[in-house]
Amino acid sequence: MNINDIYTQLLYSTAPISVENVDGTNVEATAFFYMFYDENKQNIPFLITNYHVIERAKRIYSEFFVREGNLPSKTNKVTVELNLPTAKRYSSPELDLVAIPIGHLINQLENTSTPIFIRAITSDLVPSLEQINQLSAVENVKYIGYQKNLSKLLPLVRGASTSTPVWSNYNDKKAFLIDSNIMPGVSGSPVFIASQGMYSENGGIVLGGNRVMFLGVVSAGLPNSLGLVLNSELIDQFLHSVVINKST
Repeated sequence: MNINDIYTQLLYSTAPISVENVDGTNVEATAFFYMFYDENKQNIPFLITNYHVIERAKRIYSEFFVREGNLPSKTNKVTVELNLPTAKRYSSPELDLVAIPIGHLINQLENTSTPIFIRAITSDLVPSLEQINQLSAVENVKYIGYQKNLSKLLPLVRGASTSTPVWSNYNDKKAFLIDSNIMPGVSGSPVFIASQGMYSENGGIVLGGNRVMFLGVVSAGLPNSLGLVLNSELIDQFLHSVVINKST
């Protein structure tokens, strides 16, 4: 395993979410690790998914890879129950986002026989407005998620193209569409541009470089095999509002 490879790193930025609803039904989805830096420059790790995934939840579970040395185990995971009241407090039905603080979980597991291996997405992967405006109307993207009944241990990496430009708000929302059939379990998947070796920029070709941008979060499947993706700029805005509000 080359843990320094871009795509390998991105695999471990995600985790499956399993929800037991109050009516006895179950929901499976994807979440991703995100490192938020507050006003005091403290780093706060969150597990982020869509609000609609946990809207009717009675209990929420996730699975994290166990760390073996400095690498993730290829076979072992640890199942954890996430704090439902905290999830409800750090949520936005309007944005369809929920962020669950997991710093305490990471610390607790670090002192057990099952410390965990994660790779968190950080704000420096969120493209600036200038970078977004330089994107093509049609970009090749990757999204990473735990598709129901197909991804048992590792998530699936799927490719798509943007159906609406990232720089153009779809239906006046901070969102865009991708040309992909969104299957059960994929809600909450992070969406990236990830290029190795060669990519286009400003009308030219860049050789021998890597480009990674965190573009957004899969929110819903739409008719005609389209997927709705929430823009990544919403993440920091959302986290800033909930962290500040909960600390005052």
